[in-house]
Amino acid sequence: MGVTCTIDNALQEMGHKGQPLRGYLADPQTQVPSSVILTLAVLAAMESGGKHNKALAFAPLTFTFSYSIVPGSLTLSASGFPADGRATVSAGPYSATLGGGGSQTVSALPGVYGTSASAEVSVSFGSWTEIYTLQSVSPDQVSVRSYGSASVAAAYTGPLPGTLCYDGSCRQAAPGYYTAPGESVIRTWTETRTEDCPPGYTGSVTVTERWRTVKYWTPSAGGLSSRGTLSFTSATRDEMVSSQRNESCTPLPSTTDPPSTTNPPPTTSPPPPPTTDPPPPPTTGPPPPPTTDPPSTTDPGSGSGGGPRSCGCHDCSCCCACTCRPPICCR
Repeated sequence: MGVTCTIDNALQEMGHKGQPLRGYLADPQTQVPSSVILTLAVLAAMESGGKHNKALAFAPLTFTFSYSIVPGSLTLSASGFPADGRATVSAGPYSATLGGGGSQTVSALPGVYGTSASAEVSVSFGSWTEIYTLQSVSPDQVSVRSYGSASVAAAYTGPLPGTLCYDGSCRQAAPGYYTAPGESVIRTWTETRTEDCPPGYTGSVTVTERWRTVKYWTPSAGGLSSRGTLSFTSATRDEMVSSQRNESCTPLPSTTDPPSTTNPPPTTSPPPPPTTDPPPPPTTGPPPPPTTDPPSTTDPGSGSGGGPRSCGCHDCSCCCACTCRPPICCR
């Protein structure tokens, strides 16, 4: 509270050299004696002719009083979550938005105020998010006095967990960045097969391969958020480790080699089966005239007598038109 009183001017005119009344009444807790006010009112005098010639005179007095409420200080704070998060802490009409571990002091009028704070605080870390929940606000009500100080503190707990799964087997886990298990070999075996030699060679090629089955996970990594789920799923693949070829091939003979000088063995055909003329049918007539050989093809005049030479059928194995022929001519 502040008080302004015009009677200080009267005190100065009366030659009062002590503490002014304005200063005396400045303290709102001070009780001003009524006798002081009455005495000043009765004895107030104004100088009529000069400053040093004092005369008592009654004069009107004017008093002006003005009051103001002295505030107090209120400190709001929050804790239990990272500084990147934001929580709002309130006390009545006064509030402040704070990061984790932060505080703020405001000027507040005297009074009793209810307190509150944000129910949750979310903090993002790129691939995952953490959620912190309000644990307590202390006190429930705060009393602010003039020239006094008061405080309100909000405490948070967390972060809330998420669900982490491996091939359907799940558990609760703190939010964060997780990587999948590394690859693992679960089986090995050997395969053998036979192949043909390259063109121009004869023989075979034996191929021996070593294989293995590898177990791997997808995704390879990921972020798990509060109240979220991150699942890793396994799969397998077969991959060849090594391959070995054992060739047993010989070149085929070249088609440009000179032919062999050895004569092939003679081929003989089987002789034709002998043929015989069927016997002539029996005849009842007179015997046939004797057959004579056709004229010889020798030139005329050759031999004795100069005529063609004939032969009898008794001189050859087959008689064809009374001419001696080899056996094939009669076929």
